[in-house]
Amino acid sequence: MRNHFIALLLIALQLFAVPAAKAQPAEAKTLHDEIVADLKTSTLSFWVKHSVDPAGGFYGSLRRDGTPIPDAPKGGVLNARILWTFSRAYNLYGDKIYRELADRAQRYLIDYLIDPQYGGVYWLVNADGTPLDTDKQTYACSYAIYGLAEHYRATGNPESLQKAIEIYRTMETKIKDPVKDGYIESFSREWGKPEKLGYDGDGVATKTMNTHIHVLEAYSLFYQVWKDPGLRERLAKVLDILTTKLYNPKTHHLILFCDSDWNNLDDIDSYGHDIETSWLFTEAADALGDAKMIKRCRKIALDMVDTALKEGLNSMGAMTYERHKDKYRRDASWWCQAETVNGCINAWQISGKQHYLDTAIRTWEFIKTHMIDKEYGEWFRTVLPDGTPRYQEPKASLWNCPYHNSRMGFEIDTRLSSALPFSAGTEVMAWSNITGVRVDGELIDFESSLRVGTPKGDMEITGKERQVRPRYHREGDTQEVTTTLRGVKFQQKVTDKDRGLVEISIDAASDTTLNQAAYFCLELAPEHYADARIKTGGKSLTITSATRKLDFRFNQSVKATVEKGAENTLVYLQLMPNLKKAAKNLLTMELRASGVIDHSDVNIALDVQNPGQLFTGFGGNFRLQNPNADPKVIDYCLENLRVAYGRVEMPWRIWEAEVGQNPLTAPQSVALHQHVEESMLMAKRLRAMGMPVILSCWFPPAWAIDGGPESYVRQGGIMAYRLDPKKKQQIFKSLSDYMLYAKRHYGVEFSMFSFNESDIGIDVLHSPQEHADFIKEFGAYMAKQNLPTRLLLGDNSDATTFDFILPGLNDPAAHKYIGAVSFHSWRGCDDATLKKWAAAARQLNVPLLIGEGSTDAAAHGYAEIFNESTFALYEINLYMRICAICQPLSILQWQLTSDYSLLWGDGIYGSKGPLHPTQRFWNMKQLASTPADALAIPLISSKKTVNCAAFGNITRGEYALHMVNNGADCDALITGIPAGVKQLTVYTTNTKDSMRETTVTVENGQTRVHLPAISYVTLLSGD
Repeated sequence: MRNHFIALLLIALQLFAVPAAKAQPAEAKTLHDEIVADLKTSTLSFWVKHSVDPAGGFYGSLRRDGTPIPDAPKGGVLNARILWTFSRAYNLYGDKIYRELADRAQRYLIDYLIDPQYGGVYWLVNADGTPLDTDKQTYACSYAIYGLAEHYRATGNPESLQKAIEIYRTMETKIKDPVKDGYIESFSREWGKPEKLGYDGDGVATKTMNTHIHVLEAYSLFYQVWKDPGLRERLAKVLDILTTKLYNPKTHHLILFCDSDWNNLDDIDSYGHDIETSWLFTEAADALGDAKMIKRCRKIALDMVDTALKEGLNSMGAMTYERHKDKYRRDASWWCQAETVNGCINAWQISGKQHYLDTAIRTWEFIKTHMIDKEYGEWFRTVLPDGTPRYQEPKASLWNCPYHNSRMGFEIDTRLSSALPFSAGTEVMAWSNITGVRVDGELIDFESSLRVGTPKGDMEITGKERQVRPRYHREGDTQEVTTTLRGVKFQQKVTDKDRGLVEISIDAASDTTLNQAAYFCLELAPEHYADARIKTGGKSLTITSATRKLDFRFNQSVKATVEKGAENTLVYLQLMPNLKKAAKNLLTMELRASGVIDHSDVNIALDVQNPGQLFTGFGGNFRLQNPNADPKVIDYCLENLRVAYGRVEMPWRIWEAEVGQNPLTAPQSVALHQHVEESMLMAKRLRAMGMPVILSCWFPPAWAIDGGPESYVRQGGIMAYRLDPKKKQQIFKSLSDYMLYAKRHYGVEFSMFSFNESDIGIDVLHSPQEHADFIKEFGAYMAKQNLPTRLLLGDNSDATTFDFILPGLNDPAAHKYIGAVSFHSWRGCDDATLKKWAAAARQLNVPLLIGEGSTDAAAHGYAEIFNESTFALYEINLYMRICAICQPLSILQWQLTSDYSLLWGDGIYGSKGPLHPTQRFWNMKQLASTPADALAIPLISSKKTVNCAAFGNITRGEYALHMVNNGADCDALITGIPAGVKQLTVYTTNTKDSMRETTVTVENGQTRVHLPAISYVTLLSGD
């Protein structure tokens, strides 16, 4: 144990010695904004304005000012790159003109550049589209696949997919070397030996690096849209060829020219290709999802970038073109600069090392100063060593195109849409508490709170559902919470500045005078801070343990008090010593958080031989509240999720407003209310989709309330109406009449009934014994009416009120009317409590249902939190724990309507833009992909930070393993996979990816898969 501690301490000391980063995320955000602005207003706009040839397709050449050269030949590479560029632009931004140009390029490529007789792609056609150079260059075929795959991804056009498949098959049958593997450079039109080798006719190499890296690029993208096992195998092989035959691990350079046997033919280093390939390697490895290859390619990528930066930068800070023996080409080409930005940003994101970001920014400064044509738009293609552009060089030609600089723009926009990598950032709860700072995905944990009162005495503390309507808002990398405690208004801003660097400001303003103080408090749990040393120094506070370090610097001297609790340690930072009306204080602090980053493997062992309870699938609540917004959200969810269980509202209050008067008993005098009809139609729609439907009641009619509604006062959203015991039979009849009406007029039989959260009274209140009696009595009444509906035992407001179900649980007379045990997951879901709920369901031999699933019942009051990755992560973590511990029949999401919506935009909670899925939606879709009617599979995970749940439909041989990685990226070694499973589809969701799909192979019942930082990863077998 002592040696283990020393090892951790040494790691920590090394980590803490890392020098402070220079660039701030504000600079990364500026980099993003400037590059995206150039992309849209300079690069893309130039091509939109000048490139279209009215005679067909696009001009083969454009002068600097955009003037076309009408008779210039048109190249297959140029057209394919234009196709890719505008397909990608349309995919990202949705502008109509981008779609028009993408479709135009697709049509021209298919009609004029793809050889209809022999397959493959012509190198050149004349300006009128007639063939000019019909030789087949593998380079051009690769770009055709690349452009067509992106067009298919952006538009769904099946012709693009089919043509890409045809060219791919041509490459594998005609171009691939059947003996030595790899791809031969050039062919005649009929796939014979060409008269001249290489696309410029001066080549001597049979196989080249440049062609192979773009085969890799094309196959990486193509595999994302066409999950063909053969394509996956070839993608893996191309990556292997490049990293073993075309990469020199001693020099960290690529080998440019080879003969058929992979012998190097020249002494040449191409710095631009090296740094470009560095990120293409990691992109391909990520597409494959191969954990070992990801690690290997990341290391190679960093080595290549380091070498290119060391050897290739010229005196202006630009990336030079190449070294050929003892001669250097010192000019700066546009594509080399674009790839330097891409390569450095990729290196920054996979390593966290600041100098890569700094270099990307410096390269962009060179581009802005020397390469962007401020007069006509787009970029100059070459800048001479003295900083002068080649003004006469065309903007468009066989090689000059929008591909490299637009690709840089697309990469930067997607990679830096937040100024920090997605594995970094501060976790801020909507009520202001900070739960930690993520560094490379690792949560450097602590919990802050705002407090007013006296330490160890009476004190109000911020926390979940403790405050009245706190306000949460995000602006870029700043999260802001406004809340009030005992007359003190706090405005807290938390801004992520850099890796592990956070700026916190707390503006406190008192509206009262009290003999109490206001504090910013830090709570430290013993798991990482049992051995912590806490050093206070007026304007500083340092907390250091073996695995964590928190370093605070304040703008003013702060009184700090350390309080050792029974479990946790509290550090009080005084904001106001005594509250006085109109008093104010602004405390700002800089926090540097660091610690040991755990990339160790997680071992997950499945026990398929001992399956547990049935999981029928993901479910949803469909209580209708917003007639304008609900339908579009419901439609989207039902069309894009596999929903296996439903819950709807019984609008009892308007079903029978007067006792004995409802549409079933008095159809002539009582019309069916629109809301009642909509609720029944909702139930009918769900039943028609094959799912059981629970009927739950919130609001009773006035006549059914004991003492009348005027006798009650709403407190904290709770009415707690008691039903009139003297009208029990009328109540039973009214409820059953609703079910009978739904059956007769809509064909709906409800599987179960409940009063929503009757443990606390939202809005009907029962005592535990009243709940048991209601189940027995109303259950017997429904049986006499020949209604198959059973009762939910519980349907509690949260897991903490377990004792509410005990009378019903222990009353045998109630058991035959109980269809399931149910609770809502808003609070109290610790392991011990969850086990009690699971045991109750097993005791009755009925399913367990999570009647309302999510984490924060008050979140509708600060709805912006629904867009936060932290909220999405907490929610899916909770579901993993519930699935593993409770083994429920279903978790019914609250809701699949516009309330607590999984979608955003189109006015949902005032949001703008088109309706679109959030990260929470993709999490739920991934969970909903679990095979139908699967049994829970027990498992063991070796890491606390990886929560897992597994399911299997053993008769169909379909399995799912869900893993939520709450820490740094790592590999998962999974064992116990059934013998019949040979391949698994991998889905990954995080802030960057939305169910990104890859595959892994299974050998001897085990596989290894890479888990990205703070990500939800699912493995599925079967089709």
